[in-house]
Amino acid sequence: MLIDSKYISDNDMKQINKNTRKNFTRDDIYAFEITLCDSELDADYEAISKDCLYKLKDLSLGSSGFLTSDIMARIFDTYIEKVFISRSNSILAEETYKLKAKAYVFKNAITEEELNHILNHPEISVGFSVKRRVCSICGSSECSKHIKGQKYVDEAGIKQLCYNLLNDPTDFYEWSVVPKQQESKSNDNKPKENKVAIVKTKLMINGKLTDVKLDGNGGITIIKPEKKPTGWERAKGETYIYCGASLIGQHIDSARTEDDNAYNRANYFSDEKLCENIYRMQQIQRKLFRWQAENDKPIDLHSNCQKWIIVDDYEFGIEIVDYYKIGYGFMPVFSSLEKAEDCVKTFKNELIWLFAEFKWREKLKVAA
Repeated sequence: MLIDSKYISDNDMKQINKNTRKNFTRDDIYAFEITLCDSELDADYEAISKDCLYKLKDLSLGSSGFLTSDIMARIFDTYIEKVFISRSNSILAEETYKLKAKAYVFKNAITEEELNHILNHPEISVGFSVKRRVCSICGSSECSKHIKGQKYVDEAGIKQLCYNLLNDPTDFYEWSVVPKQQESKSNDNKPKENKVAIVKTKLMINGKLTDVKLDGNGGITIIKPEKKPTGWERAKGETYIYCGASLIGQHIDSARTEDDNAYNRANYFSDEKLCENIYRMQQIQRKLFRWQAENDKPIDLHSNCQKWIIVDDYEFGIEIVDYYKIGYGFMPVFSSLEKAEDCVKTFKNELIWLFAEFKWREKLKVAA
C-alpha cells in the first residue's frame, strides 16, 4: 500500500536518512507498506512461530529488496500486527500474526503508477535462516516419526496435522516482490498456495546476484547472460592498456611473455577509462589501509573482540557495520566505531566515488 506523503512522519524521515549520503525529503521518495510474512501455515507445511516473527522484525529492519529485477527499495520500519481469521469449520476467530514493514524507494527510479501496479496484491518472497524446525506433533526439532502434511490421531482421538514450526532465526537475507496471479477459492483448512506467474528476477546464488526465472511450482531457471565485452579482453595483436608508474601505459599485444604476464596479473585492459578506474580504486584502498595503520591499533581478524568495517549499502549510503555481520571484505578493519567514523570523515569524497561511481567493468558496444 502506497503511503500518502503527508502521512510520512518526521520520525520516518529520520529513519530513512539515517544511513543515506544526504538528507532526503518527502518529495524525493515514495513510501509504502508490505507484509513480509506471517504465522499462517504455508504450502510446504511450515509456519513461523510468534517468537520467530518478533526476532525477524529486528533482523529485517534496514534490509533492501527488489521491486523489479533492477529497482530496489529499503525497509525503514517494521512492526507486528495481530489479526483474527475466521475458519469455515469454527465459529471462533483464530489469532494470527503478520510481520509488516514500511519501505521506501526513490522517485527517480520509478513512477507512482508503476509502484501502485507492483503493490496491487503482491506476493512477497523473503529469505531467512533459522536454527530449529519443531514438529507440531511431538515438539522435537529432530523428529523422525512424523511426516509433514500427514494427520495423526492423538490420545483424545483427535486428528492433528503435522507441520514444522520455525524458531530461532539467525539471518534475514533479502526480500522481493513477486507478481501474483488471481487465486481460486479453496477450502480454508488447506495451507495457502502461492500461485505465481513465471517472472524474471534476481537471486543471490553462490554469492552472486543472478538473473533467474521463477515459475508457479517453485522452479528456478538461471538465465544465462549474453557474452558482451567487459573492458578486460585480450587484445590479440591490438593495443592494450595497463597501470604503470605514470598511471596509464599502452602496448601492442605481440603474444610475448611480458604480455602474458600482464594479462595473468589482471593488469591488462582493452578500455582506458576502466584502467583509470581500477588504478584510482587501488589508490583509495591503499590510503585507507595506511590510515588505519597510522591511526588505529593492529587488528587480529581471528580474535573475538568487536571489529568494524566500512561497507557500501547499495544506493543508500556509506555504512559502518560489525565485521562479524560481513565476515569478509577488502577494506581495513577498525578497533572501534569512532575510528571507523574518523576514517570515513577523512576520505568521504573518495568513498563516495568508490561506492557510487567506481566501475570494474564497462558497458561496451559489440563491434558490428
